[in-house]
Amino acid sequence: MDLFADINTPCYACLDAEIIQYKNEGSSGYGNVLVLKINGESLRASVNDYSLEFTDEVVSGNGFNLNADHFYLRYCHLSSAVLTTGNVKAGELIAYTGDTGNAKGVCNPHLHFEIAMKVSGNGIGLINRYNPAFFVNLQKINEDLQTNVKERRFKEKK
Repeated sequence: MDLFADINTPCYACLDAEIIQYKNEGSSGYGNVLVLKINGESLRASVNDYSLEFTDEVVSGNGFNLNADHFYLRYCHLSSAVLTTGNVKAGELIAYTGDTGNAKGVCNPHLHFEIAMKVSGNGIGLINRYNPAFFVNLQKINEDLQTNVKERRFKEKK
Protein backbone atom coordinates (compact mmCIF):
# COMPACT_ATOMS: atom_id res chain seq x y z
CA MET A 1 0.00 0.00 0.00
CA ASP A 2 1.31 3.42 -0.94
CA LEU A 3 0.30 6.09 1.57
CA PHE A 4 0.83 9.67 0.45
CA ALA A 5 3.42 11.31 2.69
CA ASP A 6 5.64 14.28 1.98
CA ILE A 7 9.37 13.76 2.50
CA ASN A 8 10.36 13.60 6.19
CA THR A 9 6.87 12.85 7.50
CA PRO A 10 7.19 11.01 10.84
CA CYS A 11 6.40 7.26 10.82
CA TYR A 12 5.19 5.51 13.94
CA ALA A 13 5.06 1.87 14.96
CA CYS A 14 1.56 0.54 14.30
CA LEU A 15 1.77 -2.15 16.99
CA ASP A 16 4.20 -3.26 19.69
CA ALA A 17 7.05 -4.88 17.81
CA GLU A 18 10.66 -5.91 17.58
CA ILE A 19 12.84 -4.12 15.04
CA ILE A 20 14.29 -6.86 12.85
CA GLN A 21 16.13 -4.96 10.14
CA TYR A 22 16.96 -1.59 8.67
CA LYS A 23 18.68 -1.75 5.31
CA ASN A 24 18.77 -0.30 1.84
CA GLU A 25 17.15 -2.70 -0.61
CA GLY A 26 18.56 -0.85 -3.62
CA SER A 27 17.69 1.83 -6.12
CA SER A 28 15.46 -0.47 -8.17
CA GLY A 29 13.60 -1.67 -5.08
CA TYR A 30 12.19 -0.13 -1.94
CA GLY A 31 15.32 1.81 -0.92
CA ASN A 32 15.63 2.24 2.85
CA VAL A 33 13.36 -0.27 4.60
CA LEU A 34 12.62 -0.70 8.30
CA VAL A 35 11.13 -4.08 9.23
CA LEU A 36 9.21 -4.74 12.45
CA LYS A 37 8.22 -8.20 13.67
CA ILE A 38 4.77 -8.24 15.24
CA ASN A 39 2.72 -10.81 17.12
CA GLY A 40 0.11 -12.54 14.97
CA GLU A 41 -2.60 -12.17 17.58
CA SER A 42 -1.92 -8.42 17.82
CA LEU A 43 -2.43 -8.02 14.08
CA ARG A 44 -5.59 -10.12 14.04
CA ALA A 45 -7.01 -8.06 16.92
CA SER A 46 -6.49 -4.82 14.97
CA VAL A 47 -8.59 -5.67 11.88
CA ASN A 48 -11.04 -2.96 10.84
CA ASP A 49 -14.19 -2.83 8.72
CA TYR A 50 -12.52 -2.00 5.42
CA SER A 51 -14.30 -3.17 2.25
CA LEU A 52 -12.50 -3.68 -1.06
CA GLU A 53 -12.79 -0.46 -3.10
CA PHE A 54 -10.71 -0.86 -6.25
CA THR A 55 -10.83 -3.02 -9.36
CA ASP A 56 -8.54 -6.05 -8.92
CA GLU A 57 -7.99 -5.27 -5.21
CA VAL A 58 -7.66 -8.43 -3.12
CA VAL A 59 -7.59 -9.30 0.57
CA SER A 60 -4.32 -11.22 0.51
CA GLY A 61 -1.94 -12.91 -1.86
CA ASN A 62 -0.84 -16.51 -2.25
CA GLY A 63 1.36 -17.67 0.59
CA PHE A 64 -0.12 -15.41 3.28
CA ASN A 65 -1.39 -17.21 6.38
CA LEU A 66 -3.43 -14.92 8.63
CA ASN A 67 -3.17 -17.52 11.42
CA ALA A 68 0.64 -17.33 11.61
CA ASP A 69 2.38 -16.64 14.93
CA HIS A 70 4.04 -13.46 13.64
CA PHE A 71 4.20 -11.08 10.70
CA TYR A 72 6.50 -8.36 9.42
CA LEU A 73 5.55 -4.73 8.93
CA ARG A 74 7.70 -3.22 6.19
CA TYR A 75 8.09 0.58 6.06
CA CYS A 76 9.68 1.41 2.69
CA HIS A 77 11.27 4.36 0.81
CA LEU A 78 12.38 5.94 4.10
CA SER A 79 14.75 8.88 4.34
CA SER A 80 15.99 7.71 7.74
CA ALA A 81 15.25 5.53 10.74
CA VAL A 82 15.09 6.90 14.27
CA LEU A 83 15.43 3.41 15.74
CA THR A 84 17.16 0.44 14.11
CA THR A 85 17.27 -2.16 16.90
CA GLY A 86 15.29 -3.21 19.95
CA ASN A 87 11.62 -3.26 20.83
CA VAL A 88 9.12 -0.50 20.12
CA LYS A 89 5.69 0.32 21.44
CA ALA A 90 2.69 1.16 19.28
CA GLY A 91 2.75 4.88 18.52
CA GLU A 92 6.51 5.25 18.99
CA LEU A 93 8.40 7.32 16.39
CA ILE A 94 10.52 4.93 14.30
CA ALA A 95 11.42 6.65 11.01
CA TYR A 96 10.84 9.42 8.50
CA THR A 97 9.43 9.02 5.01
CA GLY A 98 11.60 9.62 1.99
CA ASP A 99 11.89 8.84 -1.68
CA THR A 100 14.59 6.19 -1.72
CA GLY A 101 14.74 3.25 -4.06
CA ASN A 102 12.47 3.25 -7.10
CA ALA A 103 10.48 6.16 -5.56
CA LYS A 104 13.42 8.57 -6.04
CA GLY A 105 12.15 11.86 -7.41
CA VAL A 106 8.52 10.82 -7.88
CA CYS A 107 6.05 13.70 -7.86
CA ASN A 108 3.86 12.03 -5.23
CA PRO A 109 6.15 10.89 -2.42
CA HIS A 110 4.76 8.08 -0.30
CA LEU A 111 5.33 5.51 2.36
CA HIS A 112 5.11 2.03 0.90
CA PHE A 113 3.72 -0.09 3.74
CA GLU A 114 3.43 -3.89 3.75
CA ILE A 115 2.20 -6.63 6.04
CA ALA A 116 4.31 -9.61 4.99
CA MET A 117 5.15 -13.19 5.87
CA LYS A 118 8.91 -12.69 5.41
CA VAL A 119 11.45 -9.99 6.25
CA SER A 120 12.19 -9.56 2.52
CA GLY A 121 11.91 -11.46 -0.74
CA ASN A 122 8.15 -11.86 -0.52
CA GLY A 123 7.59 -11.85 -4.27
CA ILE A 124 5.60 -9.64 -6.60
CA GLY A 125 2.31 -7.93 -5.83
CA LEU A 126 0.54 -9.36 -2.79
CA ILE A 127 2.38 -12.71 -2.77
CA ASN A 128 3.08 -13.47 0.90
CA ARG A 129 1.36 -10.21 1.85
CA TYR A 130 -1.96 -9.04 3.27
CA ASN A 131 -3.76 -5.89 2.13
CA PRO A 132 -2.85 -3.31 4.82
CA ALA A 133 -6.09 -1.40 4.24
CA PHE A 134 -7.78 -3.90 6.57
CA PHE A 135 -5.54 -2.77 9.44
CA VAL A 136 -4.86 0.94 9.01
CA ASN A 137 -7.29 3.78 9.61
CA LEU A 138 -7.27 5.47 6.25
CA GLN A 139 -8.07 9.17 6.16
CA LYS A 140 -9.86 11.05 3.43
CA ILE A 141 -7.47 12.15 0.70
CA ASN A 142 -6.33 15.76 1.09
CA GLU A 143 -6.24 16.65 -2.60
CA ASP A 144 -5.04 20.23 -2.00
CA LEU A 145 -2.04 19.02 0.01
CA GLN A 146 -1.18 16.36 -2.56
CA THR A 147 -1.44 18.89 -5.41
CA ASN A 148 0.81 21.38 -3.57
CA VAL A 149 3.44 18.72 -2.87
CA LYS A 150 3.27 17.40 -6.42
CA GLU A 151 3.72 20.92 -7.86
CA ARG A 152 6.64 21.66 -5.51
CA ARG A 153 8.34 18.36 -6.37
CA PHE A 154 7.85 18.96 -10.10
CA LYS A 155 9.52 22.39 -9.77
CA GLU A 156 12.40 20.86 -7.78
CA LYS A 157 13.09 18.36 -10.58
CA LYS A 158 13.63 21.15 -13.13
